[in-house]
Amino acid sequence: MQDAIVTSTPTSPAQSGPLVSVIVRSLDRPELRQALASIVTQTWPELEIVVVAAAAGHAPLPPATELAPHAGRRELRLLQTDVQRARSLNANVGLDAATGQYLIFLDDDDWFSPDHVERLVATLQAHPGALAAYTGVAMVDADGRPLGQVFDMPFDSVRQLSGNLTPIHAVLFDRALLQRGCRFDESLDRYEDWDFWLQVAQHTVFVHLPGVSAAYRIHQSSGVHEDAGASALSSARIYAKWQQQVSRAGIEELMRRVWVSNDLAGQLAAKEQQRAQARDAADSAHANILEIKNHVDAVRPALHSLGEMLVVQRGVLQGMGEEQARSARQVALDVNAHAEQLSQQMHRRLQALEEKQQVAGELQAKSGEKAEAILAVVDRQTELLAALDAHHAALQGTLARTDASFGSLASRMEEQAAATTRLGIDLNQLVSAVAKSHATLELLSAALVERDRQLGEQSRREAVLNDTLQAVYASTSWRITQPLRALGDLVARPFRRRY
Repeated sequence: MQDAIVTSTPTSPAQSGPLVSVIVRSLDRPELRQALASIVTQTWPELEIVVVAAAAGHAPLPPATELAPHAGRRELRLLQTDVQRARSLNANVGLDAATGQYLIFLDDDDWFSPDHVERLVATLQAHPGALAAYTGVAMVDADGRPLGQVFDMPFDSVRQLSGNLTPIHAVLFDRALLQRGCRFDESLDRYEDWDFWLQVAQHTVFVHLPGVSAAYRIHQSSGVHEDAGASALSSARIYAKWQQQVSRAGIEELMRRVWVSNDLAGQLAAKEQQRAQARDAADSAHANILEIKNHVDAVRPALHSLGEMLVVQRGVLQGMGEEQARSARQVALDVNAHAEQLSQQMHRRLQALEEKQQVAGELQAKSGEKAEAILAVVDRQTELLAALDAHHAALQGTLARTDASFGSLASRMEEQAAATTRLGIDLNQLVSAVAKSHATLELLSAALVERDRQLGEQSRREAVLNDTLQAVYASTSWRITQPLRALGDLVARPFRRRY
């Protein structure tokens, strides 16, 4: 519990210095052990611990090493009593028994942080003209949990008149104040510490040391909070005692604050309104942020699914492009194979035509005009073969361009969906060109079939003519052979001159 309010780092024991008397007014409550343990573990080495019993029968004090194993040599002195003593009387008994140059109080249900005394001693030594220094104290509940309220305001003598704003264990003061008549008013059993500080303020300034290093426990067993507040009877008794002792300057400052209180109240109201508006705006902004966050959370799965769909779609498009490329390449390969087959067929037929041309040449010597006609047909067939070779070369060029298109297609496949679309267009155009080439090949094939038919017909006629000539040459009838031989001589003369 003690750690809950420690805001300064404990230091190692300081060098020897003035003795500090810590006065504990004790009701012998269970919390006393914690209070004493917080004293014996102080980092200030020169301590006198005076425990003043408030009633008879107070239990003996435990040794310091039992309270804290590393406490060292700390002497605890218990001032017993046979009668019930009031709070103010107990405080004065402690002041009379203390011997230190500096004095500080600690009630038995509160506690110090380890460097509480050392911080205050250092502050007083740093301000030689001051006789009192105080620091911050945090309010805690019965179990030692912080309540969120802290007494740690700069000193204001006028404000000090309005209420008790300084817990008794927040202040370390010099013994010289006792010599100047500062004592606890034993007629007061509430706010006796407030009255004591008002007395001290008549003789010295209070040096404020910011920071919290002590705890003030709020619980029902203390009894001091039953008659509290500005309208309480205990407060009225303090006001009645001090109203005649307020200086002229103090009264003027009180009047000034009364006059400006309305303005301050208006400013405070305006600030509160602005704060409320700012809070409403913040709440609205927070609501908008939550709405946007919820919308983002709702949309995020859809965006994630869309991203996955895009990845899948891209893969599908890429797969489609690759499939179309493979199909087109296979078509080209099939066309190329078919063209090779046609080329081989044309080559074989060309060889056959050459052989037939050789036969026709032989027949020219024998058949005259019929042989000339055969040569003309052969010449036409040769031209047809040349045209077929030209078409074959064009087809080879188309296939070469197709391979180039495939190379370009492979690089474009790595581009985005737009490139894939353009690839499809190119493929469509390529398929159309292949279809046109296929149609051309079909026409060439039909021409070859027609040429084969004509060659067959010519061969049949040549066979008939050859048979007729052979029959004529073999005939012995002069009447028949003589005119034919004469005709043969006429037919053969041009060939004899040519060859």
